[in-house]
Amino acid sequence: MEAFGYFMMSLAGGAATGISAGLLFITLPWKRPLKAIGKISRVGIAALLSLLIFFILSGQGHAPMFVFGITSWIALAVYFTYVRHGILDAKPQ
Repeated sequence: MEAFGYFMMSLAGGAATGISAGLLFITLPWKRPLKAIGKISRVGIAALLSLLIFFILSGQGHAPMFVFGITSWIALAVYFTYVRHGILDAKPQ
């Protein structure tokens, strides 16, 4: 692999870490209750994000193990933060 390939792999790894950290800090799952309302739409958005990342990385010609690893990592991070807890708080009653 050439130097540009290593550079693109490091950018993809950094983006995966950044997305994971951003979702973790936005949702703060250890302080938020689980949300059932709107879960189907959040699952759809998470699936589209995972597919988009998969197609971008595979289109750039990365190794299949790297593509599946980064895509799996993002899918798990999105599920355990965004899908389970959501971003917006419930409206006060």
